[in-house]
Formats: sequence, structure tokens, C-alpha cells
Amino acid sequence: MLPGAREWAGALRQAGVAVSDAPLPSGAVVDLVVAPGVAVVDALAVDAPMLVLLGRVRPRRLRAAGYTAFELVSRPGRDGPRLLVPTGDRRVLRHVFARPGPGPPVWRRARNVALPLLLPWGVGARPRDVVTLAARAPAPPFLVAAAIEAGVPAGASWFLLLGEGDDAERAVIGLFPPGGTSPAWVLKFVRVPGDDHSVAREEHGLALAHAAGPTTASRVPGLVARLHAAGHHATVETAAPGTSLDRRLRVDGASPATRALVDAVATWIVAVGRETAQPAPSPASGLPGGALGGVGVLAHGDLRAWNVLVASDEFTVVDWELARRPGLPLADLLLFLCDALALVDGTPDLPTRVERIVALLRGDSPHSPWLFAWVRRAVSELGIPESVVGELATRMWQQQLEAGQAREARLAVLGATPVPSATIVERAVVERWSSDPTLGPSWDRWKL
Repeated sequence: MLPGAREWAGALRQAGVAVSDAPLPSGAVVDLVVAPGVAVVDALAVDAPMLVLLGRVRPRRLRAAGYTAFELVSRPGRDGPRLLVPTGDRRVLRHVFARPGPGPPVWRRARNVALPLLLPWGVGARPRDVVTLAARAPAPPFLVAAAIEAGVPAGASWFLLLGEGDDAERAVIGLFPPGGTSPAWVLKFVRVPGDDHSVAREEHGLALAHAAGPTTASRVPGLVARLHAAGHHATVETAAPGTSLDRRLRVDGASPATRALVDAVATWIVAVGRETAQPAPSPASGLPGGALGGVGVLAHGDLRAWNVLVASDEFTVVDWELARRPGLPLADLLLFLCDALALVDGTPDLPTRVERIVALLRGDSPHSPWLFAWVRRAVSELGIPESVVGELATRMWQQQLEAGQAREARLAVLGATPVPSATIVERAVVERWSSDPTLGPSWDRWKL
């Protein structure tokens, strides 16, 4: 680590890379140098096989020293870069920046259309948003290489989506077939070396979904391969086209098109319940999946709007790591609709999100009739006794809180820091659900 790049040290150590910023002893072998771009001369003097240079560096200087170089442009997130895209492939740039559909204001969309044309020429990005990689023996990133060994075509282009969650959140590499204009696969990997919990759960959840029947499987990505490379666990899955329903709702609100998408997902959730309904153990049995009303279904477990990708009027449900069968009937439907309908009136902060969810459930929201109509339909079609609906809703919210607490505990074991807001909404809703006389196990507002 050269001066000016030492903020990378913590992340590299967490990724399993041995880091030193001390003066090098004579004869020391260095595999990687990380340095600011203005220190390129000092970085080249180390004669390492690979360089990470923060900023734009003239390729000619690196080629003269025997390196092959390429640039990545980053896009900022809440706590750091959330997206890294190679600037040398216009197809990837066009997919990431210039996709049609809902989005930011007109001026920003115009800029995004221009970026795929400008970035390969070194124009359009701030210097601090550019990283230059240089290697004596160029090769794909090691996880992309592992995906190629598992069957992805050689020469696949890629981009990296880091996300903005905690360290247990999986990052995503979009993989394009040679000549393709959109990803055919996604490689989802755990950032913490050695942690395979979410990958194993995702593999299990996808298997449950594809075994459930054609209605369920038609909206689920396919598992291509499970990988383990350089200590990191990953899955390769078929890519789902489009953008998140979460984004569509934030931009378009309760437009006819987004209302139709929400109803389409709710219709599918009820259909999955019919397709996967089975006698379930009672809660008193203590067995996993114990359900009230005598029926259990396949439950996704985290079916929020951000886990639904939409393209035109089609959709795919992703991230199945919390799936269970048998799971609680109504759980996915209630969670999805409470999450989605809390977004149709604009992007809320966390307290506002809680208030909107509580208003929905109490019958005080203009969108409550929308929610209640779907609850009544699911109760009728799945044969759920009306007397247990409030208890099912109670257990669903408790499960969501417990899932968040389990994630926090796992992060503590990994030595990682949870995102402070991760369970704020669930804690607040559970508290309000327990204290409000119109909610709780006796909840019957859905009958209105």
C-alpha cells in the first residue's frame, strides 16, 4: 500500500489479502501494489505483477512497462462504490447506463445515454471514480474465471454490483455472452471469505422452488453452478431481465402499469400457495414450518419489492435463501404487499415506512382496500380459516424480526458490522402490532 491508498487496507485484509504499508525489505516479493494514480512511477518501481491505481493513468506508460491495463468506472453508493463497470466494452456500458424505462430526470437520462460513448475515450467520469488495473499476465477476475470453468463461455464480459447492505449481502457480477447486449447469467458471491451460509441456503431455496411445480418455477432463476474460488463461495444463476419493482414503484407510484405489476405478483403468490399447499405440522409440534390452519406452502421468506425484477409486464422473483417448505400461508403475500404499497406514495424514510405499513394494516391508508382484497382472496382460495388470519400475520412479522436478528448474530460471528437500520422497520412494526388493539392476533380489519 503506497501513501494515498491506505484506506483500501481494511477491505483487502477482510478479503484475505496480506497487506503491508511498511518499507519493503530487500528482495521482498510483492504480488500487488495499490497506489494513487499520481504515484504511478513509484508503483512501477516495485515491479509487482499487478497494480491497482486509483485514478486514470495513461495506458501508454503502463504498456511501456510491460503491463496490460484497463479502467473501471465506479458509481457511488451510501458508504462507498456500489457499481464497477469496465469502460472498454460499450455493450456493457450501454446496458448499465442507457437502459430504457423509468428513471431519473431527463437531463440525467441524456447523460447516461452519452456515457457509453464517452467513457471509452476517457471522458465523462470524475478522476476519483476511476480505477486503473494493470497486470503483466492479464486474466479475467478469478470468480469470472471460475464461472468460465463451470460452463460460462470464455470471453464473457462483466460488471460488478457491490450493493449497499451489510457484509453478509452477496455482491453480483453480471455476465454477458460474447457479443451479447444483456447479461445471460449472474454470479452472486459472498464477500466474506469462508462464509457459505447464504450460498448454501440459496441453492436449497432454488431447489425447493423448481421442485414445487411449473407455476412457481416459471418465475424463478435457474441455478447453473455453485462455485468455491480463493475462499469465496458463489452461485451462478440465469439472469433475470429488467429492473427492481422497488425502483419502479418509487418512480411511477400507483400508475396503472405498476398497479398491474403488483397485482400480477400477488396473483402469482396466491397461485404458488395453491400449487404447494400441503398439510403442515401444528405450531405445538415444534417442527420447522409449523403452520396455523393446517396448511403449509412454499414461502420465499423475503418477498419484498426489491427481490422482484420486472421487464415490461414480466417479472422474476430472486434471492431465495430464506425459502422454506412448509412455510406460513399468507406470509409472502402480506410482506410483499405491505412493502410495495408503502412505496407507491413516494420514497419514505424508515419512520414513514413504518407509519405507512401500520396504516395499511389498520385500514387507515387509501391503499388498505387493495391489501385487504388480496388477503380475502388468498384466504378463500387456500382454504385458510378466518379465525387464524391474525395469528398468521403475527407470526409472519415475528419471523421477519427473527430473521434480521439471526443475520445480525451471523455478522457478529464473522467479525462484520451490521447495518444499523437492518431491523428497525421489523422491530417497530412488531411493537406497534403488539400494542395496537386493532392489530395483533385478533386482527380482522382485512374483512372490511
